[in-house]
Amino acid sequence: MKTWLALPLLLVLAGTGTAFAQDVRYNFDKQASFASYKNYRWANIKGSSKMSDLMDRQIKAAIDVELSKKGLTEVDEAIARVNREIRDAAQTASAQEAASDVEG
Repeated sequence: MKTWLALPLLLVLAGTGTAFAQDVRYNFDKQASFASYKNYRWANIKGSSKMSDLMDRQIKAAIDVELSKKGLTEVDEAIARVNREIRDAAQTASAQEAASDVEG
């Protein structure tokens, strides 16, 4: 009878030990304002380690839900590319305008 009580107790104690062993670290800019952001997209980081497809889908799905609660929507690569091109064109035009103001 004592063995049946000792085994679950041992398992619970082993489980709590690993739970307290987690070391989570993060870093962020406390001055950054994310209020203007409305979209996000997933990117592949070159040289990063790959996880299983199932784990990847589960993590992304959980994060997608939380970001959608905050009003963010995911955009695909094509839309992100167009947005980058528009931004780059606007920056180029602004720089050319500033340069012509200085010259002229």
